[in-house]
Amino acid sequence: MPEFGKKLGQILLEQGKISAPKLRLALHQQSLHPCPLGELLVSEKTVSHYNIAKALAQQQGLNHAETPDKPSVFPKSAAGFWLKTGLVPWRFTNGHWQIACANVQDFYKNFRELRQICGDFSLVLASPAQIRSQTLQLFSAQLLEQAETGLPSHQSCRSLNLKLPYLIALCCVLAGLMLRSELTAIVSLFHIFLGVALASLSLSTILKITIFIGALGHKPASAAPSNRPQVLPRITILIPLLEEPRILHHLLYHLQRLDYPRTHLEVMLILEDGDVETQTALLATDLPSWCCVITVPKGRVKTKPRALNFAFGFSSGDIIGVLDAEDAPEKDQLLKVANQFAMADPRLVCLQGRLDFYNAHKNWLTRCFALEYAAWFQVILPGLARLGFALPLGGTSMYIRRAALIDLKGWDAFNVTEDADLGLRLSRAGLRCALLDSKTFEEATKTPRTWITQRSRWQKGYIMTYWCHNRSPKRLLADLGIWRWVGVHALFVPAIATFLFAPLFWIFWCVAAGLMARQDLALSHGYSNAIGALFALALLVDGAIGVMAVEKSGHKGLKRWLPLQLIYFAMATLSAYKALYELIVNRFHWAKTAHGDQFSQSWGGLSSPYVASDFCFKRVTKAEDK
Repeated sequence: MPEFGKKLGQILLEQGKISAPKLRLALHQQSLHPCPLGELLVSEKTVSHYNIAKALAQQQGLNHAETPDKPSVFPKSAAGFWLKTGLVPWRFTNGHWQIACANVQDFYKNFRELRQICGDFSLVLASPAQIRSQTLQLFSAQLLEQAETGLPSHQSCRSLNLKLPYLIALCCVLAGLMLRSELTAIVSLFHIFLGVALASLSLSTILKITIFIGALGHKPASAAPSNRPQVLPRITILIPLLEEPRILHHLLYHLQRLDYPRTHLEVMLILEDGDVETQTALLATDLPSWCCVITVPKGRVKTKPRALNFAFGFSSGDIIGVLDAEDAPEKDQLLKVANQFAMADPRLVCLQGRLDFYNAHKNWLTRCFALEYAAWFQVILPGLARLGFALPLGGTSMYIRRAALIDLKGWDAFNVTEDADLGLRLSRAGLRCALLDSKTFEEATKTPRTWITQRSRWQKGYIMTYWCHNRSPKRLLADLGIWRWVGVHALFVPAIATFLFAPLFWIFWCVAAGLMARQDLALSHGYSNAIGALFALALLVDGAIGVMAVEKSGHKGLKRWLPLQLIYFAMATLSAYKALYELIVNRFHWAKTAHGDQFSQSWGGLSSPYVASDFCFKRVTKAEDK
């Protein structure tokens, strides 16, 4: 019998699903953070989703959704309609549809469309987990197609023409064969390539000098108010997982530390179909009620942006965040996200957290990696933001307004640096990104082999992104305007060309060491001096930015490791050629970076140089930090 006069809490109390003290506590919490009582009880694991749906059905005189079926026919509507409305076809019997929903208001808002689509139908109440499971069962093929091709072809890397790389490779081989014995021609070719490399280095140095001078005169903005906004936004965090069984405890520990009302938080753990190890580990894990698992079917590619697109359709947050499995965000990160968005103008739609490493002092490579991240997230990215340039976003600790992501049609499923591409598309749409004053700690790769593999994917993605957006240079200029257009080229060209042409610069080290005569290069004395001055200026600027970065990041003990950056970035040349090779033979391959060595023994906290605490990461005091 319907019990319209009874409140949900009273029904649950009568059914024995909750005790009176727990109900009083829940009602008190509801007064502090207004939200439906059912959501609050589920978030605290006081009552299950299933029992809430059953009680709501009893309250409103509706049937509760039991076991669904997979109809042999479907209502004539795309999967997007069902995802958008929160409804799903549940059963089909004798020409009559049962439509399931978790919120009756969603049903009545779409009543007219449902009548046109389904004809004769009735309503049943189901839990969000039941709705999600049935939607995946019925529409996974449509959702997968949307995840892979939702971005128009002319904006996606999937339609890039591969003839140009083959042509360049062929020309280089033919030129080498023809000029094999022609010393003069070889020197001329060297001069051409050297000119391109020097132009790239000059562009990069000018940009860095501009950023450095701007940082010297920049006063940090006053801290955001510590008071929470009156109405907190609902935040969904998407976390793609691939072969990550060893790091799940670490991930869940840091998710549970987040200071944000669980009624306003949704975490989606995204698995790839066939990842048995991670699936098994999740089955053995007691997930919080605000966490759910989405399994992405096999498709044409297996990339992080495809997984994000697939899961995004099931999300409900006003703000969508992305984290990686090994991430450890600061405890108050989500509150800072809510504060900054609340104070920002509507054009600010994306916030990028600052990334750092909790194993920065593991070896020389992690130290150099930490220096690079400090320079990028503490100096370069803030400088690009002050200049009004497009921000190539990080692949994690990124938060974007839901409406903006829908307008942009999600991520490019075929781009292996979907973060940089998204930042550029945001700028082309006239939207703004900013830095978030909060850190997320990651695990740095610890061996040259894994570093080169990871870096080659990033470099391949930068080439793909730059190439993709420059298929129509006039359109790019019209979208960005001359200033931001210059910024895109000043950022991407050096990032691509400097490492590809770096061996030409190494020749001058040979000249300086007396291993080669300057005359062999057919360069005038003045030209050689000018090149030397440019090298010295570039090194000086990089050193100054490095010193500024370690001061800002707190890694002061890493200053002594700055000279090793020369060796560190030399490895990026190897990865650049690997990226160029992969761009031709396997451009959509996502080279997975393995994580979790830190936690492969047993979970007992973080190893040196960070230990976990209930409030923040505290660095263990070491001599090199002083």
